[in-house]
Amino acid sequence: MQGPIVAGTDGSEASRRAVAEAGALAEHSGSRVLVVFVLRMGFGAAASAFSVSAVGPLKECVEADQTVAQAQAIAELDARGVPWEFVVREGQPATELMRVATDHGADTIVVAGRRHGAMGNFTHAAVTANLLHRWPHSLFVVRPPESTPAQPQDEIHAPQ
Repeated sequence: MQGPIVAGTDGSEASRRAVAEAGALAEHSGSRVLVVFVLRMGFGAAASAFSVSAVGPLKECVEADQTVAQAQAIAELDARGVPWEFVVREGQPATELMRVATDHGADTIVVAGRRHGAMGNFTHAAVTANLLHRWPHSLFVVRPPESTPAQPQDEIHAPQ
């Protein structure tokens, strides 16, 4: 491993696990972690795409995600004693993760493979696929633990 380890986050539980794994890698390699939060849409673009009254709540939602992502990084990385930095970028997530890694001489990027929910699966999968095709160095994809199969429920019979 060369340089810092770049970990992508969006504040989801899946990306929290990716930050935790980046912390474990950094702990064993003596590296620092660059936790990258990417704003997908600028607020200028949001203003033209949504009514002006929707921009305020949209901004609050993004700021809340960023705050959660930062709190997750503090909890995961400070506990390990790993040096780290929180970086906020704007643009396409895979491109910005690669840009941060290149700018800081990193050769390892850690991302979440998927999260629950239709949009989560779509967005995490798109970022991961993009990195798989474009990032020429190490890519560590953290997948959530397999869920345990549902326990069979007792049959309920209606009175006849």
